[in-house]
Amino acid sequence: LSVGLFDRSPVAGGLCGSFEHEGHRFTRGCNDFAGRFAEELAAVGVHVPFRPSTNLVYLGEHRITQPPDLKTTYFALRHAPDLVRLVRSIHDERHATMDDVLTRAVRSETASSLAATLAYPMGTAFYRLSREAVRRAFAPRWRYGYGRSVVPVNGAQSVTDAMLARLRELGVSPRLGVTVNDVTRDAEGFRVRTSAEIVRARAVLRGVDRARSAGAREGLSVVQFLFVLPRSLPWLHEFRALIVLPERPDEWLSTLDQGRLPTTFAFHVFRDHDEGDEYSVTGYCLAPRGVDTLDAQTADVLRATVVRRIDQEVPGFAD
Repeated sequence: LSVGLFDRSPVAGGLCGSFEHEGHRFTRGCNDFAGRFAEELAAVGVHVPFRPSTNLVYLGEHRITQPPDLKTTYFALRHAPDLVRLVRSIHDERHATMDDVLTRAVRSETASSLAATLAYPMGTAFYRLSREAVRRAFAPRWRYGYGRSVVPVNGAQSVTDAMLARLRELGVSPRLGVTVNDVTRDAEGFRVRTSAEIVRARAVLRGVDRARSAGAREGLSVVQFLFVLPRSLPWLHEFRALIVLPERPDEWLSTLDQGRLPTTFAFHVFRDHDEGDEYSVTGYCLAPRGVDTLDAQTADVLRATVVRRIDQEVPGFAD
């Protein structure tokens, strides 16, 4: 087939890429990927080096590592019965939401909190999380590989760059900065009206914003933190990312979903790009529903909270 590719952004990749700010490079959005992703890229001739994702997670006072160390393994074994019941209940069609699953299947608060962390990367309240959506995401038949996350060695932009290079090898010339305004069907196929021209096509694959999908609710906005550190300051030793969550993620997410500012902030930060004598660190934190821009006072409080917490793991960070 002869293929045409249009992207309304002047830079391909959407959230899978990087940007420059004050001479430093930072990741735009995606940074961890399900394990199967690397296999799928290789299968279509896109070869990108990945490494296992290494995370230090705090759930309240509980310290959890990925990959698991002895303490994390012991922690998981202690809550194994609840976790087994949780997995079984996710496959039980009598439950509509994950809230229903927790109410009927999980007995300990810690196991409930672990389950509630599923909503965090989706940027939504836990009570909005569909049991069926979670079941599908972890269904063995799809082999997404969420249990084995990986990160691209050279950053998320390397994934998009490699995909573009492979497309060009196959004779596809991506048209960047071109918007698809309208797609109509007639007896001969499809008529695609773009901001640059009108194209005829036998088949059309089109990306749709999740917020505009049927039945979807817009997710929460994300605050992004950008830091630049000297190479002389070691970053978490063996861990790439630090994830800090409150004891009850479900309550914290519900507060945000209701448009209110919580009393505590959850966030995650990760080592991003190495740049000579420095390296960049990128962080994310969810904002209350309806808030797209933080006022100066809230931004200062949030920044101070995040910096103070990171300094506990990376002494000297606050300085």
